[in-house]
Amino acid sequence: MADENQQVQENFQIGTIYIKDVSFETTSSPDVWNAQGKLAPETEISSSINVLRQDVYEVILKINVTVKVEDSTAFIIEIQQAGVFVVQGFIPERLNYMLHSYCLNILFPYARANVADLVMRGGFPPLTLGIMNFDAMYAQRMQQLRDEAAAKSTTTATA
Repeated sequence: MADENQQVQENFQIGTIYIKDVSFETTSSPDVWNAQGKLAPETEISSSINVLRQDVYEVILKINVTVKVEDSTAFIIEIQQAGVFVVQGFIPERLNYMLHSYCLNILFPYARANVADLVMRGGFPPLTLGIMNFDAMYAQRMQQLRDEAAAKSTTTATA
């Protein structure tokens, strides 16, 4: 029988990285190529996690890019870059970080390259997404959750 004080060793492995879903729409073509304005991209990023089995997770990075020129939508890209990761032996706080930040940092360069490729294949000038700091986004979200919990406990205590 294993010693109860023995720590489980942390294990992280990348199973596979793949495109789960992708869409590229040129909603104003062919008129968009006559427009004279500068391309103005708007980017939304989110993620989701699916538990596949014990210690095996599918992490999905979702990126939606809408690019406008003047008042017209030049194109829309929606991509779900995903990966299967083995994450075992991590305490809950570290597991949360691994899934919501570390794995996203691994997936983002793939999504970024796929977006750039789709834009060029769609006939538009290169579009490179900016660098994302998922660690900072994770820290900000954790602070927001702590602040909400503190406000809730203060409200409950004074009621």
